[in-house]
Amino acid sequence: MQPTAEDETSGTGLSPIAVRMLAGLDTGIVAGLPALAWLLLHSWLRGELWWAKLNVAGSIFFGESVYTMGLSRASLAGGALLVVGYGLLGVVFGLIARPRGIGRNLILGLLFAIAWQLACQQYLLRLVSAFAPAYFPPLSTLPAQLMFALGLARFSGRFQSLAADWGDPSWAPAWVQIPEYVPAAASGEAGPADAEEPFTGPMPEDSPPDAQENAVSGLFGAEDAKRSQETDC
Repeated sequence: MQPTAEDETSGTGLSPIAVRMLAGLDTGIVAGLPALAWLLLHSWLRGELWWAKLNVAGSIFFGESVYTMGLSRASLAGGALLVVGYGLLGVVFGLIARPRGIGRNLILGLLFAIAWQLACQQYLLRLVSAFAPAYFPPLSTLPAQLMFALGLARFSGRFQSLAADWGDPSWAPAWVQIPEYVPAAASGEAGPADAEEPFTGPMPEDSPPDAQENAVSGLFGAEDAKRSQETDC
């Protein structure tokens, strides 16, 4: 939805921080989906039940009983917790990311993901459950965090898109405005079409007689000069 003329006069759009948070939430959730898929695949590759990590994450709500539960509401709660967690990480990243450019956001996202990886392995997993570090070894979480970091690189595109749709008109156009093409004639630079070329066609019938005579005499003068050069050769 584009801002209307009424919005431009009243200034009811979102602030830059609010748009940053929304863009970060969107980016974090989308970037977290491949990471979550990798965690499920890692469980299957290790011979575990593919929902094992989801149950372990759900132990925050259901306690130690998740280790004897199958695919159940604990799995759903754990998956939802991981998705929400990646979304909140995206919000935090949105507050420090750059609204433009992909390369710097990619580097910043990698540093952010590595810091989160260290925090998880050293502190957070032990707070979830005593057995959580065994289900989330570094070889499973590190690739997931790298996938998450790659997804964070799309933050700038989401920020500009949301700024165009929901941002306050007092600041949003500065981030989404695309410079218009300025023709060479308007910029004062002579282009190929502005270069002077000799007149070779007939003069308009409504042109003054003096102009017609000058054009004809100039044409014959050029032909005489050419013939004289050929004779001298």
